[in-house]
Amino acid sequence: MGLTKIQQENKYHSIIMFVYICGLPHFWYKDVDWSPRKKNLLKFASKFINHIGNLFFITELLAYFTQKELDEQQFSFWFGCAFTHTMCISAIFSLVYHKKNIESLITRMIVTIPNIHHDEEVSEKMIKKCFLYVLTSISTLNLTVLFHGVKASKEYMNGGIFLPVITFWPKTSDLSTAATIGRFVAYIMWWIWVARVSGILTTAIILTICSSHLFNHLQTYFKKMSTIFEENLTIDQKQQKYEASMKVAFKMHHDILNHIEVLIDVCNVTYGGQILMNVSILTIMMFQLASLEHFSIVEILPHIMIMITVLTVTACYMWSLGDVTIESAELSNAIYMSGWENCQNDYSIKMRRLVMIAMTQTQKPLETKTLGLIPVSHESYVSIVKASYSIFSLIFYNNT
Repeated sequence: MGLTKIQQENKYHSIIMFVYICGLPHFWYKDVDWSPRKKNLLKFASKFINHIGNLFFITELLAYFTQKELDEQQFSFWFGCAFTHTMCISAIFSLVYHKKNIESLITRMIVTIPNIHHDEEVSEKMIKKCFLYVLTSISTLNLTVLFHGVKASKEYMNGGIFLPVITFWPKTSDLSTAATIGRFVAYIMWWIWVARVSGILTTAIILTICSSHLFNHLQTYFKKMSTIFEENLTIDQKQQKYEASMKVAFKMHHDILNHIEVLIDVCNVTYGGQILMNVSILTIMMFQLASLEHFSIVEILPHIMIMITVLTVTACYMWSLGDVTIESAELSNAIYMSGWENCQNDYSIKMRRLVMIAMTQTQKPLETKTLGLIPVSHESYVSIVKASYSIFSLIFYNNT
């Protein structure tokens, strides 16, 4: 059993509602008939997370001007957070700017392509993969914030200060009760900020995974065309129907290629920012781990979780985009299995030519790039991870 078109649309809408609650626009492709109470409640939650997230980001950046007593570990932690959150804000602005394009992408994934051909098993696998990637990314993100809170709590119980995150106030030298309360409030704001980041991750992941699965739908469409010759029709009727189906498939392929171009344009800042974060944050974390004086579980876990989080999110993006290249290349096999060999006489010659041209076109690798120059694939993910360690090794060993 797979997912029907209605079930798939309901799953999509649940995800888009979650994104909306997380402070991003409501990207749904049509108006939703919500009750006034539900509409106001969702709008309030979205605005609340949005405003608190903006306030947290501003207070974090202002720490550069007020926190002059940070040690090396604290400053590198603040810099890593400020850089990461700046990339997140850039991704938010980009997604908001491309709201109309996102709605058109969702329309094509939910309405346009499924109205032509909908494979229920492909849809079920796609939705399961979306939930797996989204839940994994959000879980690692939340665990990162949790472990920083645990580390700060341990330091506080040992006579230090509760400092899970660095904002413009209070100063690290302030040991008053008001300062402790202020730091706790900042920590709560950090959790709310994480909800906003969860909206970014969810949007980018579902758009990427669902777009790559459009090629899977097209593959099943081509393979299903062979059943035309099993229908109770004359050979001429079968051949005419096959030719019409082939033209529809070519149109679908053209639409999907345009869809991928729009996807890359919409998520360009999100993909590129994540790759930059991956390299920079991994390098910073390796420096912090190398400079730790005491290796304890509580000290190490926050750093490890940050590294796991950036690696996980980058993997979700790059593996999904890498699937676009792989699945698009598989189209040539699906075209070959479309049943063209059943055509006879003049139709046989005509269809063989069409199939040959189509297979030649689909065998050209569909490469995706972000920021106009960074290739995104399974192989480039490994290269980017290696680059972080190479930068760390180069700087670290030259300074020792």
